[in-house]
Amino acid sequence: MIGQTAVMPQRQEYSKVLTERILNAQRLSSWLLENQPQETKATNRNRISGAFFNIALDHHVAVVFLMANYMVSPAFALARSIWEAYLRGLWAKELATDSDLGKFIVGQGDPKMVSIIKAIKSHPDLDLENTIAKLHDEAWEPLNSYGHGGSLQVQRWITGESVEAAHTDDEVADLLRFINHVAFRACVALVELAEADHLAEVFLRKGNELATTDWF
Repeated sequence: MIGQTAVMPQRQEYSKVLTERILNAQRLSSWLLENQPQETKATNRNRISGAFFNIALDHHVAVVFLMANYMVSPAFALARSIWEAYLRGLWAKELATDSDLGKFIVGQGDPKMVSIIKAIKSHPDLDLENTIAKLHDEAWEPLNSYGHGGSLQVQRWITGESVEAAHTDDEVADLLRFINHVAFRACVALVELAEADHLAEVFLRKGNELATTDWF
């Protein structure tokens, strides 16, 4: 700015509480990796949906890694990819026809998010408590802003005295809760694909445990 001096970026520091939240997210990533099923039936539906759910889990690991290394802005930018991979996995698992999947696997018929969400909302059993639709309606616009370098991303780099990452602890904690929740859902979907009843019990207990913490 002409006639003024702006302090340039320095590394954003975390509070002890936020540092512990990031460690918890790392622990969750490790737990999901250790407990996810290793085999499933070799069908197009399982291959495609399983790929999407695993991509969501990989993105979760990446976002947590970025957070742990103080790369907050790219972590926020990548969060959309976790959500989108999870929803596309649901599309392949529950909504797509065999014809849809056949076209998709050869590079045709890529589903749009608008149509996926519309189908999820109209599905009688997929979103009984309207949780997925509510999460999408609340998160999609902010996720796009962060992912595409929109105003929400830039606003967190402009303070009264400097240009540097200035995401609040609450904002980072909210993002961690969101990605943890989605990653857990993605792994549960993998358990369902594998028809792994023994793991279903393990994940039910873990979900009940996590519901009593601030991980979600």
